[in-house]
Amino acid sequence: MSQANGKILLTLPRSKQLRPLIPLILANLPGASLRLAVSGSGEDFTRKTDDLLASIPTDQRSRVECVECDLTNFAQVKAAVAGATVVIHNGPGMHPLESEMGLNAVTASSEPGSSVKHFIFCSVIHPLRVKMTNHAAKLPVEERLIESGLGYTILRPTHVMQNLNLKAILETHKISIPYDPTILHGFVDLSDLQEVIMSVLQNPEKHNRATYELVGTNGSYDDAVVGAFATVTGDKFEVQKVAADDEKLKAMGMATPYQREACRRMLFYYTFRGLPGNSNVLRMLLGREPTDWVAFLQRELPKVSK
Repeated sequence: MSQANGKILLTLPRSKQLRPLIPLILANLPGASLRLAVSGSGEDFTRKTDDLLASIPTDQRSRVECVECDLTNFAQVKAAVAGATVVIHNGPGMHPLESEMGLNAVTASSEPGSSVKHFIFCSVIHPLRVKMTNHAAKLPVEERLIESGLGYTILRPTHVMQNLNLKAILETHKISIPYDPTILHGFVDLSDLQEVIMSVLQNPEKHNRATYELVGTNGSYDDAVVGAFATVTGDKFEVQKVAADDEKLKAMGMATPYQREACRRMLFYYTFRGLPGNSNVLRMLLGREPTDWVAFLQRELPKVSK
């Protein structure tokens, strides 16, 4: 049985990176089944599971299994991994136990008797920039994976374009950024990232032992991003730097003191160093030009306007 015809485990299936993969896998890998490792228990688990299944066509739900899995609980991770041929792991950013979760997933996948043949790790561009805790957390997971003996592919995406709240920007004509908007950053469209993941799933041997830095385009918010909005809409937009106070960080999903501190470190770093990269690798993997801001907005803004 090929890996594409086996069971594929997603360890964070409700995440921005992995959730859109579910319909893609079901549509393009007809011999595959999915196991979704969902955190929580009781009513929380049921609510999350119902939410995931609601977006899956009824005739495809028999190919999808949801299992309760606390990624810090090795026994639960091992149970979730059992029988899977491919694992796609994306750790929860800004979590104090992110490294432990990733190490659990790799260790469970590589134990004697494991059926896992290929492990796809959604890391981050430049994890060696350890001044940012959410980057440093990926390094030990990458090291364990490379040494595990598993077939693996490490994906290192930069900022995803989908982080912007397009609805709010269209309503206010302002792009609010909690760090210096003049600094150069790299950006990638989630659709391009998902296309790469699908390529790996369809031909894992071709991508075995590969580490890919995934950058679609470089630019600053006050130039490239504002310019793209103006080009696509014909309107004028402006960018403003906003303070990263506790209320702002909570609105960004940083619920705990650890998360807010980690986020402050990241934003401080962004202000002085940015996060640019090179688009050659993504261009090679896609076999076309990566999505830039203009193409992204041309595709996404009509959806917001409806």
